[in-house]
Amino acid sequence: MPIIAGITFFLVCLLHVSAAPPKPLVSLGNCSFVATEWADGDSFRNKTAAGEEHTIRLLWGRLHGMAYWR
Repeated sequence: MPIIAGITFFLVCLLHVSAAPPKPLVSLGNCSFVATEWADGDSFRNKTAAGEEHTIRLLWGRLHGMAYWR
């Protein structure tokens, strides 16, 4: 019986998280790229016009025109 209660609790939590409305997208205009050693293509650093630096990570994206390594 404790296993069924645990699974039920997990599913209720999962439904609660998935039912949350998405946050609106944020646009950062007039940014510049900040060169770093660790930038691997899907993670990079940028600097806003206000001087704030942010790490940006692209998730679930595909860049058109890129060759895939075989």
